[in-house]
Amino acid sequence: MPLPRPRFALFLCWLLAAAPFPLAAQLAPLTVPKGLIRIDIGGRFDNWDKMYFGGVKRDAAGDFIRDPATGAWLPSLGETEQRLRAVTGVQALSLSLGKTSANMLVNVGTESIGAAYGLTSRLTLFGTVPLVRVRVQEVFSVDSTTATAGFNPAHPVFGSGTSGFLTQLQIALG
Repeated sequence: MPLPRPRFALFLCWLLAAAPFPLAAQLAPLTVPKGLIRIDIGGRFDNWDKMYFGGVKRDAAGDFIRDPATGAWLPSLGETEQRLRAVTGVQALSLSLGKTSANMLVNVGTESIGAAYGLTSRLTLFGTVPLVRVRVQEVFSVDSTTATAGFNPAHPVFGSGTSGFLTQLQIALG
């Protein structure tokens, strides 16, 4: 038994009214009626620990991950390496600080406050002020077990634990 036409039309209207339209809720109002003011408040939060570089997805802290950390990455270590080669005459000399690792998490919060005023039925004056907060958390570490360069143990600040050793060595030599 076929459905009568009025029931079918009513069912179709109800179905179309109940169906969600995803773009309708995402479009901002374009104009404001003449003489009225519209206040806009918005926000967005983004977090990431990966990034695209040259079309390849990698860690956001990928620039700080080196194995080994040589003079190609640290210019001052490269200068020291060149000077040491010139003094010793050993061209195969290579300085390294060891292996570095890093992790990074970036949080970006964007809030916006805006207003619009309808000058005419087709012309609206509007403005938006964004408020942005960026927070970067990074953990950086150096594994110096394979290092060929590092802090000078005789340095007064970095080598403070070596004074006892040097005293004992002088006593033993004496």
